[in-house]
Amino acid sequence: MPRFNFWNVKSIAMKKILEDFSHEKGLHCDTSSLRDVFAHAGYGFPEPFFFGIGEGIGFYYRDGKDGKPPVASGRTGVLEIDQRACRLLGCDLKISTSASPRRAQETLASMLAEGRPVMLHADQYYLKYLRSSSHFGAYSLVVAGIDDEAGTAHIADHMRDSLLEIPLAELAEARASAHRPFPTRHRWFRFDIPSEINIDGKLVMGAIGRNTMEMLNAPVRNCGVGGIYYLANCMYRWEEKYSKKELDDACKILYNAIAGPGTGGSCFRYLYADFLSYAAKNLGLDSLAETADGYSRVGTMWSQAAKVLAEVPCGCSALTEAADILQIIAAREHELQVSLMTAANLCCRRR
Repeated sequence: MPRFNFWNVKSIAMKKILEDFSHEKGLHCDTSSLRDVFAHAGYGFPEPFFFGIGEGIGFYYRDGKDGKPPVASGRTGVLEIDQRACRLLGCDLKISTSASPRRAQETLASMLAEGRPVMLHADQYYLKYLRSSSHFGAYSLVVAGIDDEAGTAHIADHMRDSLLEIPLAELAEARASAHRPFPTRHRWFRFDIPSEINIDGKLVMGAIGRNTMEMLNAPVRNCGVGGIYYLANCMYRWEEKYSKKELDDACKILYNAIAGPGTGGSCFRYLYADFLSYAAKNLGLDSLAETADGYSRVGTMWSQAAKVLAEVPCGCSALTEAADILQIIAAREHELQVSLMTAANLCCRRR
């Protein structure tokens, strides 16, 4: 891919830094960005809250085939958390893309001039501070300011405690990436956040119930709780299926899906446990407290599975050990999801 020349598209000279913008280090790029945007509008919802009401917990596994490596994820699809969370909160969300770098830059400048922080997608490969060797075009950031004279952008990244200052050209190149997965296409998000948001426990339980239906009744075998069982069964055959290098690569891919940056170190399970705990304590949903503790324990089990996978290439652990742990995880998650479905049904009947 040719180098991107930001200076050919820059058209609005300005310096705008949102002075009242606050940022906190987070666990996941999507939910951390949502927290920052809503905090700027005056709402102090914690990051796990957005993951939960965005119906974010999930599982997907595609086995390696025809020379292609396996793929795994512990959350629902790209854009789904943002769309679902905003729908529940009564926030109008418009997600836009453009083939024009000039239009993307002009829109960024105009939204900042309106006093709006701008959530957008970037390819992590081109963000030099991340030092990533792989492309991923759905990496969420929030831009809190730009300074054309200095040639810099002020961005909020979930992996940092405070705002970062990076070259505008670097940000523009990351936004223009056409690489898969998830080509960025200069994607940006415009939020029309209402002046008043009332969180109703019934609405939250509805989100939990819908998420549970996806986990328990996935239409294909490689998704949801069934997908965890499917992964475990596939792993028992990995040593027969893959060469030594392919096996090492598969273990690395799965490790990153479970414990890599942005997962909370537990395939997102700690993040979901924190959401359930928050809902139990703050929304009068006491029935969720026990399940929150259960998901915290499951998160620990996912972390154990990741640790075993990291030791397989060097021969310190057996692949079957990791597969056995995943079988136990699948059974436990099934129990927890059934418990959540029961709580959601009871809540709807009472109300």
